[in-house]
Amino acid sequence: MTLTARNLGTAYPDPIVANAAFLTAPNNVLGPTSAQAGATVLDGITPIMPASGIKVADFTLNVPGSVPAGSYFLGLSSVLLNITGTTCDDIDPGGASDIPLLSPTPLTVTKLATPATAVFTISPASVTVTEGGATGSATVTCTGSLDSSGTPITVPFTLSGHTGNFSVAPASPLTFASCPSTQTLTITPRPADAIVQGTVSGTITLGTPSAGSLGTATTTNVTVQDSPPQTVTVAVSPASATEEGGVLTYTFTRSGTPAQIAAALNVNITPPASSPRYSSTCTTSPLTFAAGSTTTTCTVTGTGNTAIDGNVNVTVSVAAGTGYVAGSPSSATGTITDNDVPVLAVAGATGTAASASVTEGGTVTFSVACPALASAATFSYTVTPALTTGDSFSTGSASGSVTCPESPTSSNVVAVVISTINDSVVGNNRTYTFTISAAGGPPNAVITQASATFAVLDNDAPTQIPTLGAFGLGLMGLMVALIGVVMQRRRRG
Repeated sequence: MTLTARNLGTAYPDPIVANAAFLTAPNNVLGPTSAQAGATVLDGITPIMPASGIKVADFTLNVPGSVPAGSYFLGLSSVLLNITGTTCDDIDPGGASDIPLLSPTPLTVTKLATPATAVFTISPASVTVTEGGATGSATVTCTGSLDSSGTPITVPFTLSGHTGNFSVAPASPLTFASCPSTQTLTITPRPADAIVQGTVSGTITLGTPSAGSLGTATTTNVTVQDSPPQTVTVAVSPASATEEGGVLTYTFTRSGTPAQIAAALNVNITPPASSPRYSSTCTTSPLTFAAGSTTTTCTVTGTGNTAIDGNVNVTVSVAAGTGYVAGSPSSATGTITDNDVPVLAVAGATGTAASASVTEGGTVTFSVACPALASAATFSYTVTPALTTGDSFSTGSASGSVTCPESPTSSNVVAVVISTINDSVVGNNRTYTFTISAAGGPPNAVITQASATFAVLDNDAPTQIPTLGAFGLGLMGLMVALIGVVMQRRRRG
C-alpha cells in the first residue's frame, strides 16, 4: 500500500492522521537508526545523521494493522516528520526544513502478518521395530495456526543413538504448509542378517521450527530388536537299528529368516554316552550347517558282538550356543538293538532246565531250546559217557548235530532220547551229559547253556541177612551159660 503525507508547513501543527490507532505513540516510532516496536523496516531503510540533517534512503515500511490510503504522521523522538512522495519535512519547535528523499518514490507501507501460533510435537514416545521386519512410524503434529500470510513453517529433526540400525523418511526438515496438520515419519529397521546384535535404540528429536514453537513431546525413542534367533531341532531315523552294523541317523534342522539361512551356523550338541556297543560321528561338537542348508546330520553305528547284552538307547541333544535356540524336540533317542539270541542245551523235551533225573527203566531226553531265528542254525552235540550196558539210544547217538529252524518264535528241538534198562544190579546209578557247540548258522545264535545232565537213579536194593534179634541173642546167651555149667560138672565127676 502506498501512503503519502501532506506537507504541514513550518509551524508545529496538529497532525493530520488518517488512522489514529495505527499512529498512536509510542508504537509508531521510527527511530533514526533502527525500526521500533510499532513499525518494522524492510528493504533497506538507511537513516543517517549528517551535519546537514536527517537523510532517509528509499525504503519500505512494514506496519501492523489495516492501513487505508491517506496522509500519515510518524513520530521520530520529539521530531515530527511528514513524508510525501518527494520530501521529508522536519517539523519541530525550532524550525522546519525540507530534506529531499534520495529517491522520489513514495513511502510503501505493507501490513504485517499476524504471528504464527503453531506448536509442534511428535508421538508416540517410543516405537519398536525388528530387523528385517515391518516399518514403524512417528507422527509430527502441528496445532495452532500459521501466520496470517500463510507462510509455511519448516521443522528440522535429528537422529541420535544407534542410527545405523534404522532410517527415517522423509528427510529433515519437514515443511508444514498448513496447520493444524500432521506429517508421518516412516521408520525402517535395518535388513535382517545372521549377526547376533541384540536390541539397540536411537532417538528422533524435533528441532526449533522456523516459526511457532515446540510443545513438550519433542522426542520419539526407536528400539530395534534383533531378528528372532534361528531354531534348531533334532530327530532320529530309523527309531532302532541292529548292533550288527545298523545305523541311526540324527538329523538337525534349522529354521530362520532367509538371511540367517544364507549364512553358515555352528550348533553345539550333547553327544551320546561312550559305549563299546556303537561308534558315532555325533561326538564332534559343534556341528556345522553349511551356508544355505537347513539340515546337517551325524550318525551312530552299531558294533556287533556275541553277547546277550540287551538293547541300548542312544540320545543326542541340541546344546546351548550362539545365534540359535533349541526348538522342540531338542533331543532324539534311537535304540541299538541286541540281535544276539540264546541257545540252550536242555535236560528234557521242553523248557530250559540244565539238569533232571529219572529212575532206571525210564527215558532220558535231551533237547535244544531254540530262539526265534531269521535263518536256521545248526549245532553239534555229544553225549558222555558211553551208555551203560542195557541203555540205548532211541533217538540220536553219542554225537551228532541238531538244527534250530528259521522261525519267528522260540521252540525246543529234541536231539537225543535214551532208553534206560531196569536191571537188578545194586548201585547202578549213572549220569549222562549232553553238550552242544556251534556248527553253522547266524552268528547271533549264542550258546548260553552249553551242557545239560540227566541222572539215572538205581532202583535195586541189596539182599537182607536174617538176624536173631534181641530175644534170640538173649536165648543164645542163656544156652551158652547152661553149657558152661554142664561142662564144669563133668570135670568134677
